[in-house]
Amino acid sequence: MPLFVHQDGRVLLPTARSVWDRLLSHSPQPTSFIDDQTAGDAFTTSRASAEAEGQTLRDELLRLHEEHLGRERQKGEYAFAARKRTIQRIGLPEVRNHRLKELEDERREWQEQLAKQAETSFELVPLIMIHIQGGGTDD
Repeated sequence: MPLFVHQDGRVLLPTARSVWDRLLSHSPQPTSFIDDQTAGDAFTTSRASAEAEGQTLRDELLRLHEEHLGRERQKGEYAFAARKRTIQRIGLPEVRNHRLKELEDERREWQEQLAKQAETSFELVPLIMIHIQGGGTDD
């Protein structure tokens, strides 16, 4: 998620995308570096802006993940029910009971795996932070 935070605090997403595209297509050379305090302040401001601007993206990713898990749960439940019906029709009672127990153990393990997949966490990691000053060329 490219992010451009203006000195006055405005978040300019179209500018961020433009800068990101230019970084990918050119090899800019740094002309100066900012001091530690300024860099720390910029990081703090950028992180707060990224958390705010990224909330929509985070919510969308979470929604898609939950939809995926819902589809996986439906498919799995259907498959386990079909296997259970098949097991209940075939074999001696002792064999059926053993197979049903194995199937239930497998189903419980599958449910645990789904529960682990449902646990989500988001991490915000900056790939690169740059400070842009005016006065350069139009490239």
